[in-house]
Amino acid sequence: MSPVAERVLAVLRDSVSPINAAAVFRRAISVSRLDEDTLEPSELPRLLPALETSLSVFVAPASAKAIVDRLRDGPRSQPRAGTTLPLETDEDLGRARMLARSMAAEESASSYVAQKIATVVSELGRNVLRYAQRGTIEMRVLETPRVVRIVVIDGGPGIPNLPEILAGRHRSKTGMGRGLLGTERLAQRFEIETGASGTRVLAEVAL
Repeated sequence: MSPVAERVLAVLRDSVSPINAAAVFRRAISVSRLDEDTLEPSELPRLLPALETSLSVFVAPASAKAIVDRLRDGPRSQPRAGTTLPLETDEDLGRARMLARSMAAEESASSYVAQKIATVVSELGRNVLRYAQRGTIEMRVLETPRVVRIVVIDGGPGIPNLPEILAGRHRSKTGMGRGLLGTERLAQRFEIETGASGTRVLAEVAL
């Protein structure tokens, strides 16, 4: 299911039961001849009339219109407060990836952008678990420029040979460097501060 489809379902669940939300959504998708796995923001105008009709079976017409208007208006225009999570276990990393996808869905990001954001979170989080054992990850949506900002901080020993790693000249049997290089290529903005007291990585992915 695409991030846009996930956001539509989340809005529906705020107003009707999860079972009814799923029924409304799938009927509207079918009537509109769209695909929930590839639904994009540009396709919402085709979906919303069918959603309003299907919703009217469960709620008053005025309420159905209000729900659809919420989807038509798009995501919040104000920046989201940052969310910080610990990174100490694989389960922590899994939660961070889920949050990244959820944020992308709420901002009606395309499936491609959502995957980029989740990949950045995965690569940076794995580096923390592998080389520093523990750290934190903060994610927030910024409006100007419109990006997801990801900040990962650890208290590990620092990254040796950082210039060589970022230049693509460093090769390691443990894979050190490939994740950082991949993240840098996916990000609109990428910064690293590293030393004996730890590492801070900032990456911003355009929405």
